[in-house]
Amino acid sequence: MRYSLFFGAALAASVSTVSAEAGCQNDGGNWYCSAVDLITYSGFATSGTYNLVNSMSGGQCGSVRHEFSGKFGPLSEELSMHFRGPMNLYTLAVYNKGSGKPKRELKPSIHERRHGHSHQRFHEKRAIGDTVIATIDGQVVSWANKYGGGAPAPTPAPGAKDPQVKSSHGGGSKGGDKPKDSKPHAPVKAGPGQWGRVAFFNTDSQDAQGVSFLNNDGGWDAGVDQTFGAALKALGLDDSFFGISSKPNFPKDSTIPDGEEMIIMSDKKCENGDCGFTRPGAAAFHGFGGEEKIFLFRVSMPYTGTKGTTIYDPKDMPAIWLLNAKIPLTSQYPMNPDCSCWKSGCGEFDVLEVLAPGDGRCKSTYHTEQSKSGGSSYYFERPEEPVTVAVVFNGEDSTLYVKVLKDMEHFPETLSHEDIKKLCADNGKSNNFALAS
Repeated sequence: MRYSLFFGAALAASVSTVSAEAGCQNDGGNWYCSAVDLITYSGFATSGTYNLVNSMSGGQCGSVRHEFSGKFGPLSEELSMHFRGPMNLYTLAVYNKGSGKPKRELKPSIHERRHGHSHQRFHEKRAIGDTVIATIDGQVVSWANKYGGGAPAPTPAPGAKDPQVKSSHGGGSKGGDKPKDSKPHAPVKAGPGQWGRVAFFNTDSQDAQGVSFLNNDGGWDAGVDQTFGAALKALGLDDSFFGISSKPNFPKDSTIPDGEEMIIMSDKKCENGDCGFTRPGAAAFHGFGGEEKIFLFRVSMPYTGTKGTTIYDPKDMPAIWLLNAKIPLTSQYPMNPDCSCWKSGCGEFDVLEVLAPGDGRCKSTYHTEQSKSGGSSYYFERPEEPVTVAVVFNGEDSTLYVKVLKDMEHFPETLSHEDIKKLCADNGKSNNFALAS
């Protein structure tokens, strides 16, 4: 991650040291043992406090002590997802554990209405020459409308020789699950023993539910006070990994460029103080809540062979991490560390992070109050080919599981208890890191 001097020093101090076990080595100040497919974290402090920012003015920030509680400490609160390239992010899903009778949410989400998934879209009248986009036999195609009324226009078939028909099939099919139909993916309420999918997106099909795409470079042209560092901003066409797409505010393909970051939060805007204090003038969305939650990412991390000129320009160092959503809602990289709750331990979890340019090892680390932070010295191999990374906050044993799977491509609407057991199963290449709670 791109750290300020304070964050860099705090990171170095918070990472636990290990004895020189057989096969372990210190490389650049970080210990590495051997590659595994599963790392678990247990022993979270289930209660405590951190400094919650409640004002930002004149370069100074005020705060109050905030009490947290939960099986996963401050990570039991709402979390935001962060990605740094070089990376291909093909598919993503977030799940919450069900509590009531299984039931599909019939009312379309705000996101679905915003992007034209409602029934109304089928009654829109199109002019001759307008671009028509449709899903036919599971493939998204587009063509120029020639129908002005009367008899129906002929339906083009995928792969037809008509030069006016062109595929708008996005990149990333190598790693994502392809759409089987054009129906919207409505949020699912799962019953006891099940987990319901509350957020989803797929760059191949440009299908999304319950997500917002942002960066941390906002506010420079919108009057946001820059003395606090960069602010949240909704991604748009001026971002290098966005482009002309069939839907607004959607990545043009799966690529996150080298050294650039993308943030994903829910599509629910912060309103009437329901997120607590948020930075004036900046974009503000809820994170993903629920004490027990699952994040699934279908990704690859290609090599670029480049190096940044400073520590603030991390090239060829891809990363996936989760933050307490209160951090980006004020300042992710603050000029003044008091303007973020990070310093006081509100929580960060590095899922997979490459710590040196061109390195093939991905570490994981939990950041909270310094004495209770730590990370496993075992690592995941950097995935050049698509893999699925599962992050399971399993309340049954109060353990956080991080697992890399090569054969899971489809992220269904619900996960059963047996599915969770498979996600958490130990195949013999694993390590458990016990936190000092």
